[in-house]
Amino acid sequence: MATYYISRDKAKTVEILLHALELYDGRDITVKKDVIPEVIKSLATTNHALKRFEHAYLWAKVGQSYNLPIAKGDRLARLYTLTEQQETSLQRLAFEISAAIDDGNFQASLLAPITQ
Repeated sequence: MATYYISRDKAKTVEILLHALELYDGRDITVKKDVIPEVIKSLATTNHALKRFEHAYLWAKVGQSYNLPIAKGDRLARLYTLTEQQETSLQRLAFEISAAIDDGNFQASLLAPITQ
């Protein structure tokens, strides 16, 4: 469904991708290895396209915990001009989200601190 909506309604795409993470129960290794990384990359790029830069930064940081080929370090800092406090807060939230995904306990409500 996300593939269908990506060119039609990016905000709907984000909703679908977040729901996909909510449905993951943490037990299927194939899903964790093949699907979850694609969802995370899509969340980073789609949020960037929506100019939701805190969200894009957050998902890039989550992607780093999955060793995804996403901008790192200085390049990430150049893409998203955030305060040090924002970066620290988003890094902490990215860690929480990664752990929740791994455990199969992700809820979109975890994004509440940065929901626009």
